[in-house]
Amino acid sequence: MLTDVTIQKANPGISKRTGEKIRKEMPAGKITGLYLVVQPSGAKSWALRYRVAGRPKKLTLGSYPAVDLAAARKRAQEATGEVARGNDPAGAKKAAREASKADEAPSDRVKTIAESFIKLQLERRKGVKDKKLSESWANEAKRIIEREVIPALGAKRLSALAKADIHKMLDDIVKRGSPITANRVLAVFRRLCNWAVGRGHVAVSPCESIESPSAEESRDRVLEDDEIQVAWAAFDGAGWPFGPIAKLLLLTGARRDEIAGGRWSEIDLAANRWTIAKERSKNGLAHEIPLSESAVKILSALPRMSGKSDAFVFSTTGNTAVSGFSKAKA
Repeated sequence: MLTDVTIQKANPGISKRTGEKIRKEMPAGKITGLYLVVQPSGAKSWALRYRVAGRPKKLTLGSYPAVDLAAARKRAQEATGEVARGNDPAGAKKAAREASKADEAPSDRVKTIAESFIKLQLERRKGVKDKKLSESWANEAKRIIEREVIPALGAKRLSALAKADIHKMLDDIVKRGSPITANRVLAVFRRLCNWAVGRGHVAVSPCESIESPSAEESRDRVLEDDEIQVAWAAFDGAGWPFGPIAKLLLLTGARRDEIAGGRWSEIDLAANRWTIAKERSKNGLAHEIPLSESAVKILSALPRMSGKSDAFVFSTTGNTAVSGFSKAKA
């Protein structure tokens, strides 16, 4: 029978074949199935061995000396009583541990839900025209989520997210001098949260009643004649392809990607018309852009990368439209 003294002096077993230290179990006595387990490292713990429906089971009761002999016997008695009532304490302990792990699983972390939103809502909709979700908006939303939302809130659980967490994220963006970006971040995150509610990830959006952190003014600024002259000269200096693109933007009032991603098949120079297909327009509706004499002159002078009628108007490869607008702006 084990005593406090024998427990303190207990050592690991020794292998007769190799002479190395091995794990050893020592019956504690009094309670059948209670053992002191001594590891090769010398660490000691308690275990109760029993059977349920004829199958051997093992329940770990704690480590020594945190759990002394008296405490180990008490825990073993309680577990033995559970076994007598037809229960499996080791199985119950395992189930509780797995439930705890499931509760801690990152399935409702903001990062996990945000990645699902990007994959299922943003990337899946690319190429699908929707007035409520254009491809350009989807691309910008993805950028905002990856650059702003995930770094700030990704480790938190969406179901436990407080309004203070969202306000801090927005305030930090405003403090760095980007108040309008903060508004955009809130708009995107609000949409993500509403999507999460619809999917059953959370019951209520944490964005409810949160207002945009910054006031915005409508942009009605127009260029004066002398400013247009300066800009036009800058376009000349930029050269192909961004110079002609900028000129056509100024002459037509079209959106950047409508011009930069245009194809020759959309343009009728004889009729002075550029027809933007609904697949490429922001609002999902086809529309015609009248071409002035100056615009026709610019288009007529452009080099053509391919003889195909559907070739890109602006392309350096012939296979894709031009990109790199940040560098062009600079």
